[in-house]
Amino acid sequence: MKYFKTDISDSTVLILDEKENAVALDLSDDTARILYADPDKELITAAGEYAGNMGKSQIVADFCFTGAGIKEALKECGYEFISGSSILAVNIKELFSSKAVQKSISIPFPEVSWVPFRDLLLYQLEELVDEFAREKIPLKREDIGRFDEDLSGIVYDSNGRIKAFVLVSEAGADLLFECMYGASGNEPKYIMAALQGFAKEMISCDLLDIYD
Repeated sequence: MKYFKTDISDSTVLILDEKENAVALDLSDDTARILYADPDKELITAAGEYAGNMGKSQIVADFCFTGAGIKEALKECGYEFISGSSILAVNIKELFSSKAVQKSISIPFPEVSWVPFRDLLLYQLEELVDEFAREKIPLKREDIGRFDEDLSGIVYDSNGRIKAFVLVSEAGADLLFECMYGASGNEPKYIMAALQGFAKEMISCDLLDIYD
């Protein structure tokens, strides 16, 4: 099997096989990080060997992209799994059947705008990356691609400043809220508007029956 490498950025590479399966690697630190991987044992092994050739003594993968088949493929390649903090799980249908949630979806938030990722312009994405750095949120430009473009979004105030955002990724039949951020602790309307934006997208995109 032949493998190919293409540079996504100065520190991120994509390893592909002849079937166009891919592994994305972040090589910016001493430890290599898998940002995305198709569930192919040989390809994951090849990506690990490439990281080793680049002087990386360790390679890690976060839970956030582990969809169907990925965990099994990583295990077959010899990866060890470490349990982190507990994740609060909520059944989506039960959540959206709540009267409190139904009521909150219709609450107006004056001088506040929600913009899902699919509608963001390039400069707005750059502003988001700058916000990551300013608030010491451990995310980079390359991470943005794994977040759902409909369910992830930013809330702006009337002056076009970022006030809140939610970052949601997909893991099989589950949705993961990887980050909920509000810039103004004394003004909860912004984070509430971000959560409301997520909820409205779930309904308008007809996703309530797709995810658990």
